[in-house]
Amino acid sequence: MVLIGSSFWYGHRPFSKKFEEFLNIGFDYFEIALDYPFPDDYTELEKAIKDFGIRPAFHVPIPKTSKTVLKF
Repeated sequence: MVLIGSSFWYGHRPFSKKFEEFLNIGFDYFEIALDYPFPDDYTELEKAIKDFGIRPAFHVPIPKTSKTVLKF
């Protein structure tokens, strides 16, 4: 089985609209790229993930010294 996906960046807001666009195109999954600059607030992203019932995949180049924690 082959899955087709795409990536989008934290700047592609609002997340609910972007999730809906990707799903309507027919992508099986998408990766959320959390590259620099790192967002200060993940509330909107967390809400969209829960509202759409998706299991997110992240590209997160966080340095070993970072204290950033994502909780979903």
